[in-house]
Amino acid sequence: MKIFDASSIIYLLREAYFPGAFEIHKKRGYDLAVTKQVYEELEKNPETFNLLNSCKDFLVIDNVDEQCISRISKRYPWLHEGEISVLCACIDKEQSGESNCIVNEKLRKAVKEEKTRSARFSVD
Repeated sequence: MKIFDASSIIYLLREAYFPGAFEIHKKRGYDLAVTKQVYEELEKNPETFNLLNSCKDFLVIDNVDEQCISRISKRYPWLHEGEISVLCACIDKEQSGESNCIVNEKLRKAVKEEKTRSARFSVD
């Protein structure tokens, strides 16, 4: 699964003019997803939202853990709600054994840091 935040979608659709990037991922067998928070953020810009909807087949992850959002927003106050929701969705998917990838370098680094922190403080 590829989980996108708003900035990566905006870049591919509006700046790079490369909506085919999503099709490439689908052809390689990946599910494409955004969180409910990212979806709502993209809804605020009709042009980007229409471009996203024309790509089709995006899953909307709407069950992001609110406790995770609260914890991560305190730990990384510079991240906005969409980014935090993507980070929490990734953490949840990894904990349930699903393979996924965040398409945002800043968030990818935060996930690695979060996993390291969890490993140090986990109780067996």
